[in-house]
Amino acid sequence: MLFRQHSLIFTIAMWTSACVAPSHNTAFKDTCSVERDSASSIETIEDEDDSGGQFTEPNDSGDITEPQATVYCEGNDPALANCDPDVNFDPWIAGTGEVHYWIRDKKTEVFPFTTEDHPDVWFGYLQMTSPEVAREPTEDLFHVWFSETPNGPLYGGADCEWYFTRAERDVFWTFKSGEELEGICHLGAVSQTLYVNFETRCHPDYYEGPCDDDNKQKSDRVYQFDVARRYRLY
Repeated sequence: MLFRQHSLIFTIAMWTSACVAPSHNTAFKDTCSVERDSASSIETIEDEDDSGGQFTEPNDSGDITEPQATVYCEGNDPALANCDPDVNFDPWIAGTGEVHYWIRDKKTEVFPFTTEDHPDVWFGYLQMTSPEVAREPTEDLFHVWFSETPNGPLYGGADCEWYFTRAERDVFWTFKSGEELEGICHLGAVSQTLYVNFETRCHPDYYEGPCDDDNKQKSDRVYQFDVARRYRLY
């Protein structure tokens, strides 16, 4: 465990080094991004990815706890976002294959899920790939964030939002606390309904013109991205 912890501290330090405050006088950097083939990727940790399907407690019956009763996608504006209660990321802690998604018609693709911590799970991540060509910082970029409502305001602060020139990165999350997990999105201490949102939009620090949550300057280009859910045990 000592080796694993030191390895993660090193890894997090490398991740957060990319999380610099944007500046017009510096080259563009993807926020909190990690290339999976770089020396700073999660694969610097000694053992293999533990993701192998839905998480089950050791020695249990294999049943997965049903998500808490809730109304997924309540309040979603279909003119702005696609959110289908039956197309969700439950169970959240799972090892899945890549699934293809498309952003179309300037809409946000929204996926509800119910958080539920497990003592043996250290952290998890969304592993993303895309056939799209990297975009310029002044174009509409690939944007990912967590929220409490569909396509809603950011949940969890700056550690829970990312802009990428290309959807070829990993997005990390955890339910745990500790110095070695600084810089990773914390999804809270109690079970709750959250949403992960994907869109293409302008970056307010790089777009040459009005750019904010009311003026996202989305293009009408179709954007394909692929997502696999992963997690790692202690």
